[in-house]
Amino acid sequence: MYTIDNSIFPNLKTSERMPIVTYYRLLIPEILYQFEKVIYLDSDIIVLGDINKLFEMELGNKALGAVHEMNKKAMYVSLMWGIKPCRELGIPLKSHYFNAGVLLLN
Repeated sequence: MYTIDNSIFPNLKTSERMPIVTYYRLLIPEILYQFEKVIYLDSDIIVLGDINKLFEMELGNKALGAVHEMNKKAMYVSLMWGIKPCRELGIPLKSHYFNAGVLLLN
C-alpha cells in the first residue's frame, strides 16, 4: 500500500470535476519506478480491443501519451472550464486538454 500526503501538491487548483485524487496519477512513475512504461486506466473504462497496441506505442522522450478531451466545453484550455489565466501562464489559447482516464506513462 502507498500512502499519499496531499501536502506534496501545494496550491493545486481542485474542483468537484477535478479533485485532489486526480493528481495522484502523476505519482505513478515514482511508485512503479521499476517499469519503463505503464498504462493507467480509470475504473470505468471498458477495453474492447488489444490493449497491447496501446502499450507498444512509441512515446520517444515524451512523459505521457493521452487523447484530446472530446467535451466541446472543455476541449481547449481557454474555454469555459479551462485554465482562466492561460495567457498569463504562456499557454496558447488553442492548447488541448487531454482525457486523464487513459494514459500511457513513459
